[in-house]
Amino acid sequence: MDKKQEILMITIGTSPQVITELLYYYSHPFYKNIKQFDQVIVFTTSKGKKEIVENLFNRKILQEMQRIIKVKKINFSEKDILVIRDEKGLEIDDTTDTESNLYSMNTIFDTLKKYTHKNTSITAAIAGGRKSMSSMMSLAFQMLAREQDELIHIVAPDSKMYDGKKNNHPDKWYYPNDPSNPLEKITVSCIPTLKIGSYLPISKDGSFEQILHRLQNFIVDLSPLKKITINKNKFTCNNDSFTLQPMYAALLRYFMKKRINASCKNTCNGCVDCFVSFEQIMYASQNEILNEHKEISGESNQHYLLKKERIMQYDPSNCELSEQELGELGLKARNRQDLSRLRKAYDKLPISPKLKDTLLLRGSRIDGVRYIGVTINKETNVSFQK
Repeated sequence: MDKKQEILMITIGTSPQVITELLYYYSHPFYKNIKQFDQVIVFTTSKGKKEIVENLFNRKILQEMQRIIKVKKINFSEKDILVIRDEKGLEIDDTTDTESNLYSMNTIFDTLKKYTHKNTSITAAIAGGRKSMSSMMSLAFQMLAREQDELIHIVAPDSKMYDGKKNNHPDKWYYPNDPSNPLEKITVSCIPTLKIGSYLPISKDGSFEQILHRLQNFIVDLSPLKKITINKNKFTCNNDSFTLQPMYAALLRYFMKKRINASCKNTCNGCVDCFVSFEQIMYASQNEILNEHKEISGESNQHYLLKKERIMQYDPSNCELSEQELGELGLKARNRQDLSRLRKAYDKLPISPKLKDTLLLRGSRIDGVRYIGVTINKETNVSFQK
């Protein structure tokens, strides 16, 4: 197996010490967590870049640290500093409002998306920059990170962090002189996070806002519908509604009532209590399902009377007769035909994926017998008005 490229990504404000602290931690054998990063990418503002260039490169602090800890090469140069830019391509000097934070988010997200391919492993650090920038890195990480990626935070001793805020102080602290000294202790912690984006069937094409919108809609669609109202053969949920032919609506109403009246758990994916076998459907077609049709159409409706005449001619207790001679086989065949037509009509409905998935007929094989039903979440308020 080819070794994955190790990428370190860091958010930075005006404290370049975060960079040296991290590189020191991952390069010094004392911490027993050595990583040779193939690339180090820093997200910052124009002010942050000035501090990094002046201190780490012009003053050669990074080069001196490299010499002290005897590291042959640190793959970080001025070209790896990504400055947040506005819509005109101009560098911004701070991220203090919604607009500048969105610029920051787009830069971080687009870069992270570029590097989250199969040949990389990313370590993302959120110690530097304003809290908003750290939040942006965390959100982008949740949306794009894979199993091998890590989100981390580094903490230096309070006294050394205080020194670091004195931007003009000649003795500003960048890394330990002695890593075993408790007063110079560096701590890196892995931050638990949900890496959800890469594991959901959502296209990663487009901008941050477009992908975020897709992810949000996908997650919302997974939550149970709050209320479904059924008035005869019309089914309504929020702004969604659809109408089925009475004979197909009668079947769907039957499956819905079987589910909501069952005693199984809310999370059940189909059992003998909330689903029905073809044997049960066969008998229900002359009783409960037929009654649902009457409820929808009225007992004097010609379509209902014709359906009743056709369905009641079968003798479900007699399986010796052929389909042409009526009997159980003929009744099963007619019900299979009705179910097939219901599925075809349902597939064509122009309704939201969430509602369509909620009332979708599903099959389940239990103890060798095929059962059919719907998996409405029982937290959903299902109201039959007529």
